[in-house]
Amino acid sequence: MTGTESLRSPWTGLVPLCAVLLVFLVLFWPGAVSLATLWSDSQTESYTHGFLIAAIAAWLLWQRAPQFAPAMGTAPRGWRLAGLLLLAGSALVWQFALRAGIQVAYLSLLPVLLAAGVALLLGPRALRAAAFPLGFLYFAMPVWDYVNPLLHWLTIHVVRIGLRLVGIPSFFSGDLVQIPAGMFEIQGGCSGLHYVIVGLAIAVLLGELRQDPWRERLRWIVVGGALAIVSNWVRVFSIIVMGHLTHMQSYLVRVSHYSYGWFVFMGALGIFFWYVARRARPAS
Repeated sequence: MTGTESLRSPWTGLVPLCAVLLVFLVLFWPGAVSLATLWSDSQTESYTHGFLIAAIAAWLLWQRAPQFAPAMGTAPRGWRLAGLLLLAGSALVWQFALRAGIQVAYLSLLPVLLAAGVALLLGPRALRAAAFPLGFLYFAMPVWDYVNPLLHWLTIHVVRIGLRLVGIPSFFSGDLVQIPAGMFEIQGGCSGLHYVIVGLAIAVLLGELRQDPWRERLRWIVVGGALAIVSNWVRVFSIIVMGHLTHMQSYLVRVSHYSYGWFVFMGALGIFFWYVARRARPAS
């Protein structure tokens, strides 16, 4: 490859990719708006990291832009037909889900539709290059809501065991916790779902950037996810203990404990990166 070709290749790859993204944005604008609304929701806050996930996915696509240009116009006819069928079928299901108001379905189909467009217009090589960035977008999709009930249940039961171990009298009724100083409610939003999604996203991205083998990537995912879950248990448990010790006068009890949770999560991330530094092979 000559120096001129090396300089031009990123742009020759970016131009068709940006064209696909622009067409996708126009055709599926209602889904994009709904996704932006979800990421801006300050009430549930479970997906407010979505814009950052999208920015990382865009950066990963930009990093791989030179891999798109060589694939243009080289895809076999059978591949293009498969891409067209995938795009048409996905678009049909997307329209049905949109009309039916099934948000998790039509939002989760957006990366699939984009992948189908890349496969159809840019070919198999481009699809392989775009696979991880597009898959990474699922860390900003509401598919994770189905995990929330389990995380909520685990949090309640772990906190119950923790209070018994430290000798704080407590009575649990559903998600209500009665202690001598007052009452707490471990709501669905206290499940730690947000921390788990972010922790898993960091673990997956780390493995990809390091180009680790699959076994090592799986280890980062397990450790990162486990630490995120435990950090939420520590958050909820420590807030109840603070309420008990301060007779419900702690700032975290009276005003806000959301930011406190992220400080605890940052501590868990510190442990995660320490573990990676100790156990990882040299990055390739």
